[in-house]
Amino acid sequence: MVSAIAWVFIAIAIAILLAFIALIVYANLPTKYTLGAQAADYVYLSKAPLTKLEGWVEGGQKTTIPAAALWKDSGILLMVVRRPG
Repeated sequence: MVSAIAWVFIAIAIAILLAFIALIVYANLPTKYTLGAQAADYVYLSKAPLTKLEGWVEGGQKTTIPAAALWKDSGILLMVVRRPG
C-alpha cells in the first residue's frame, strides 16, 4: 500500500513532467502563433532605421539612414536578417 505522502510526490512529479512537456511544445511553436504576425508593408519597411556597417569600428560612430532612402531613386531588393537578442 502506498502512503498519502508518496501519492503527493507522484502527483508533483507528474505535474513537473507535464509542465516540462508543455514548455517544449510552446517553445517549438511558430512565432506567428506566439507573438503574432506583422506584415512587412511599404510603410513599415520605409521607417526602419538602417545602420551603415562600412568602416564601422567598435566604439565608433554609427551612421543610420531611413530605409526609404535606399529606393528613393531606383528599385532595390532588400533582405533583412534579424539576429536574436
